[in-house]
Amino acid sequence: MADDIKLSNAVCEQLQSLNRDYYNTLSRKRDECCDMVVNFLRDHMSEVHNAEDKGSLLNSLNNLCTSLRADVFCIPGATGIPSDQLQTQLDVKIAEFCSYHRHSSGRIMPLKVLHNYLNKDRPSAYAIELRDIVASLKRLRELSSDYELLPNRIGSDEKKYISLGDSNMGENSLRILSFLFDTDVAMPFTTVDNLRELSQWSREQCEQELEYMKSKGQLLVDTQADGPTRYYLNLPLSV
Repeated sequence: MADDIKLSNAVCEQLQSLNRDYYNTLSRKRDECCDMVVNFLRDHMSEVHNAEDKGSLLNSLNNLCTSLRADVFCIPGATGIPSDQLQTQLDVKIAEFCSYHRHSSGRIMPLKVLHNYLNKDRPSAYAIELRDIVASLKRLRELSSDYELLPNRIGSDEKKYISLGDSNMGENSLRILSFLFDTDVAMPFTTVDNLRELSQWSREQCEQELEYMKSKGQLLVDTQADGPTRYYLNLPLSV
């Protein structure tokens, strides 16, 4: 009986080993095929867009990339492929970037920082638009992610900020943030006097609101600068 058990275990181990080898071979072949597809599209995407049967060709490429799970997100012009694959890849890249920075900042990030990151290696002609990022954030929000655009009084997406989850942005904190939306400086900041002038709050309330945001990690305080104390937004480092 013991010998039978040993034999059975040996057979199972051999089968598992064969299965691993088979899986690794298939995985390697799929990766090789994906590389071939990606390299082809990288070299010939402009020809695809100029083809007479462009619509049919794009649909065929969509089916091929989806079946292979080929990562074509980084290919200039590949956004012309009508595929949920590209949409999903954008969602994943945004989620990864937001997740990475949520623990290294006050969980607040300018939308333009994410926009610059996604387009860092893409030609301007094939840039990902802000509206695509906004749509992706809405999809992620529907999937119960913590990432959402914070409301502001300025319509331009370029001036918007993203909450990276559990930011505890109350009405007064959002109001303080809105005063900083209209600046193009790399590190937006305010002072008690500046906030008092903009908000019409008392000095005491301004100090309380700023200290509250500081306690939540949303503001950094510079006490070394000349003049009044500056309260900076705790934003991710530039990428």
